[in-house]
Parts: sequence; C-alpha cells; structure tokens
Amino acid sequence: MKILIVLFLCLNYSVLAQQITIWGKVVDIETNNGLQDANVVVISERTKGTTTDKNGEFKLIADVKASDKLIISYVGFETKSITISELNNISSTPTSDGGVFYRFYLEKKIIPSQTVLVEATVGKQGITPLAFDRIMQKDIEKNYTIYDIPKYLSDLPSTTFYSESGNGIGYNYLSIRGFDQRRITVSINGIPQNDPEDHNVYWLDFPDLLASTELIQVQRGAGSGVFGYPAIGGSINIITSSFSNKTKLELSASYGSYVTRKYSALFSSGLIDNKYSVYAKLGKILRSGYKDKTWVNFNSYYLSAVRYDENFTTQFNFYGGPISDGLGYTGVAKFAVKDKTLRKANYSYWEADLNGYT
Repeated sequence: MKILIVLFLCLNYSVLAQQITIWGKVVDIETNNGLQDANVVVISERTKGTTTDKNGEFKLIADVKASDKLIISYVGFETKSITISELNNISSTPTSDGGVFYRFYLEKKIIPSQTVLVEATVGKQGITPLAFDRIMQKDIEKNYTIYDIPKYLSDLPSTTFYSESGNGIGYNYLSIRGFDQRRITVSINGIPQNDPEDHNVYWLDFPDLLASTELIQVQRGAGSGVFGYPAIGGSINIITSSFSNKTKLELSASYGSYVTRKYSALFSSGLIDNKYSVYAKLGKILRSGYKDKTWVNFNSYYLSAVRYDENFTTQFNFYGGPISDGLGYTGVAKFAVKDKTLRKANYSYWEADLNGYT
C-alpha cells in the first residue's frame, strides 16, 4: 500500500500545475553580453510571458507543468525552446534566497534572406569534411585596422600574400596552398568577385569592407561545385550583414606609418518597430606608401537595409570604393633588397650591364 501511495503522489506531481519563479539572464553566446528586450514565454494552459531588461535579465512567475515549454526568442538569434523539466540542465547559480538564477545562451542565426546563400557555402565545425577557418565579426573587430583582405587573411594556415606597394594596401595578391587567387573562388554575399576573363580578384575595389563584415570562411583545398570552377586552391566566402540591435553612431580617425590615415563614420539604426534596420558606413584611407609613388586615396561606402517578416527577410546591400592610387608593378632587383634607400625605388624596369645592375 505504501508503494502505491508513493507512485500516486509522483504521478500527481507531474500532471498538476504548480507555480514557479523563473529568474535568469538571456546572453549572446559569442560576446557573453545580455540581450535586452528578448522575449521569454511559457507555453501552458495559461500562456504567460515577459521581456528582458537592459541587462538581459528577467523574472517570470507562472503556473506550469513539467511538460510545458519555455521559449526564448530574439531577432537575429536562434529561438531556444526547452521543457520545464529540462531547466535542471541549464547553466545556473544558486541565489541568496534559496532560488536559482539561470543563464540562457542564444546563438546568432543566419537571416532568412541568406538561408540558401550562406548555409550552402559555409561549413560547420566537425561536420563539413573540409579544411577551413571561420572568422567572426568579434575577431575582426579585435585585430583589423586598415589593411586589405589578403594581408588580413595571411595569418591563416597555408595562406600567403604579397603587395606591389609593400604596405598591404592597394594591389595585393593572395595564395592558398600555393595556388594564386585566380584559382581561388572569392564571393561577397554569394556574388562571385573573380573577373570573368582571367579569374583574378581586384581587392582594392572594395576597401575597408572588413569593417562591415559579419563572417569570413576561408576553405583550403578544392571544393564542391557550389564554389565554381576556379575553386582549385580554395574559396573565400565573405558575408557582410552587420546589423546591430542597438542604435549607434561612431566616428573614428587613425594614423600610422608612411603617413597612413583612416577616417570613418558609421551609423546603425538598431531595430525599428521590431521590423526594420539600417546600417551605413563611409570611410577614407590615405597613404604615401612604402615604395616611391605607391600612394593610395581610397573612398568607401556601405549601405544596407533589412526588413524582417514572419516567413522571410528582404535585404538590400550597396557598397563600393571610388579609388585612385599610384602603381608599383615592377619588383626590386635582388642586389637592391638590402639597400634601405634603393629598395624603395619604383622604377619601371632594371637593366644589367658589364658593371652590374642599373
């Protein structure tokens, strides 16, 4: 009889609703920052919900059963859905009043307008059988300053670059596993950037694009047909959706060696009416150059607008770079490499006579 009573009590506990307090914080798994205005809803007989405060925290009191679901959602992030019984598996810390404080981590998702574009070409660690690296926006913000994309990517394994001007800005060339960039597929938001005639890539046509980049995937080695015919050496996939959920205005100025200057202005509208977002950036890069007459005067603009709907997303991207620069096609003769003055010369050619090179 005692055994039957215990079983009855356990079954009764799981079926009848009970009032509980769910106290926690919704966090961006990449930045570990709290997400303001995230939606937290308990789906039960009496559905109840709330939103997070400026720190990403919330407190929700509801009558729930073990089988009821807790759903946490935020624009631009994967929705998290768990049952009440699974709360014990969530990261938590005990509070001074004997309660529990939960931490719910959300992952950024690819917006619907880029589902085919991105998921078809971006590999997943431990799943995609390819050698590749993924560079996220937070990594770019830490170590990107002014250089063009080949210079920035040259720190990756089996990736090298060289610059005609010697300063990493202007005409730069990238190689992966020994294959030059004519055998590397480069795409921006799924749009091929290789020239249709010679398959080359002219990186100076989109200066300062890294400042508006969300994700870069660099694949080493031949890929599948989705990357296109030049992808013998590898592929570079650049995604430039750089929306922010918060309104911000940034002005910046930088100065470096060889009279390098960079000026930029950035504006983000944040999320408007939970439906619209606008991002805009203007930039200018000036540099005298390491070699003689290899100056650059790069202007850049980037404008992106997005509308989120229930079943799809509409996005427009406009970017470009009106530029002018000095050329430095000819390399330096071997005898002049160690001469600190002569190696900066920008001659159209070098000649040899009986007395040596001129």
